[in-house]
Amino acid sequence: MRGRRHPGRRPGRGAETAGAVVRAVSAPLFLRLFITPEPIDGEVADQTARAVLAAVDAGAYVAE
Repeated sequence: MRGRRHPGRRPGRGAETAGAVVRAVSAPLFLRLFITPEPIDGEVADQTARAVLAAVDAGAYVAE
């Protein structure tokens, strides 16, 4: 994500916490892998990535 602009983040307000972003991406995939019988396919991975990127852009993962 280097060089990517984050319109939802205001300068001086903190930055995304890497651990929270990694957990947000991996949680739905781990759920499917270990808990439910649903398969992990490219669409699920893409949907998860899009949702997390939208949350990052909205400022959901900000350390104050």
